[in-house]
Amino acid sequence: MKVIIATGGTGGHIFTGLAIAEELKELGGEVLIVGSKFGLETSLVPNYGYRLKLTSQKPLLGKGVLRKLEFPFFLFISFIQSLIILIDEKPRVVVGTGGFGSFSFVAIAALFGIPTLITEIDSIPGLATRVLSRLRRVAEVHIAFKVAKKRLPGKKVTITGFPIRREIMKVTKSLKDFGLSTKNPTIFIFGGSQGAHSINEAFVKAYELLPSNFQFIWQTGTHFSLLPKESRSGLLRNGATSSEVPINRDSERGHFPLRGPRTLTSSVESRARSSREGRGEPLRGEGRGEPLRGEGRGEGRGEPLPNIYIQDFIQDMGSAYGNSCLVVSRAGALTIGEITTLGIPAILIPYPHATQNHQLLNAQILKREGAASIILDNPSADGLNPTILTNEIEKIIKDPVLQRKMSKAAKKLGTPKAAKIIALRALQVGSRK
Repeated sequence: MKVIIATGGTGGHIFTGLAIAEELKELGGEVLIVGSKFGLETSLVPNYGYRLKLTSQKPLLGKGVLRKLEFPFFLFISFIQSLIILIDEKPRVVVGTGGFGSFSFVAIAALFGIPTLITEIDSIPGLATRVLSRLRRVAEVHIAFKVAKKRLPGKKVTITGFPIRREIMKVTKSLKDFGLSTKNPTIFIFGGSQGAHSINEAFVKAYELLPSNFQFIWQTGTHFSLLPKESRSGLLRNGATSSEVPINRDSERGHFPLRGPRTLTSSVESRARSSREGRGEPLRGEGRGEPLRGEGRGEGRGEPLPNIYIQDFIQDMGSAYGNSCLVVSRAGALTIGEITTLGIPAILIPYPHATQNHQLLNAQILKREGAASIILDNPSADGLNPTILTNEIEKIIKDPVLQRKMSKAAKKLGTPKAAKIIALRALQVGSRK
């Protein structure tokens, strides 16, 4: 049975689609993914081996007057493109995973009588989901957060959970593969594939305050290698991948000079050069094969820093999660789904400019259940700063009982079978035609 998954825009929507695609393929389905040429799917989907067709759909919200004025034109074009794809491919069923990249295709499919399901992983449903869920041929709406049900047509809604890729649940690397000790607690710090400037900036300074036996896996985001030359010094242990993901509105570029007696002084110019030229070959230090050296935690100039692994984009997220006892991250729905499925305690720092502040609501749900703590990304005294971040990390890492409680609470919220359930429902709905 041919199934088209309409997705796109941000990583959360795309990886949701990829998780469902994986299960559909396992069940014998034929999968095509449709998205927008303006979304991250253009970079992410080809890496997973699925066919990808693109429309000219653009987002409506948060882009200024000019973008809103051009929106109807691009919407009309994407409707025509979607209809052409629909006629060419003749799917039995369509699955939409939310986001602007999915809107036009799901709308056209539903209007032309193709059985359709949609998923929504955010606590506050996006505009695309709210509109599409009211179309008659949209048979089911699968949500992750119970609170989202209040904003959607009740009879169609099922609380299914977060569709998570199987690779997230696999650990293929050990701490030794990350160049880290198996005896020390490991904290995984990231701000999504784009990175988060404020988290990076706070962590760079918090690092100087944290105990030397704490170790870190740090995904800086792709903007790190775009820093100006005078700022290209800092915490670099094992080089960087060369992944280049297009910057979107959730990307938080910024410059943060790295100072202090416990920071490295080696240049990461080679790292930026790798991103521009190499694509796929990690660099180690100033040449291949050697870790960067610098002033690190009292070991003196020229000594390698043993407690940090850093990359701009980590492909093997399953191993990064699986080797960590604490996550420090944004509170996007995809991250929430991953840490709850795996049962990892978290310090969540919601992106303050997320649409309708949905990341804060995501984080509050986990905090209420005892699975996470929250640091607000604002300039207040108790907002995100190096001291607050240091104290919160130490509080959790130094309390094994608290860690176990948080892990247990997170697992209760996890939904490791959600992707398979949605895939099965899609095939069942498609077979009715």
